[in-house]
Amino acid sequence: MSLEGGNSINRSEAVSSPKSTAPEPPKPMPPPAPPAPAADPTPPAIQDFDALIKSDVQNFVDLGENIGGPVAEQVR
Repeated sequence: MSLEGGNSINRSEAVSSPKSTAPEPPKPMPPPAPPAPAADPTPPAIQDFDALIKSDVQNFVDLGENIGGPVAEQVR
């Protein structure tokens, strides 16, 4: 006498076949990055200010560094 009874089912038949799925549609590409902004030319007033800092103020910084101590700290 079998425990399975008269309705024995082969286990390989009981397992359903894997479901067929449609392939996923391709994902859209992200939009391209915007172009980098063009560098603006430095205005003449800024160029003149930079020249002033590099000449006169740099002189002050160099002298303060030579003195040393708290003066050197202040010129940094």
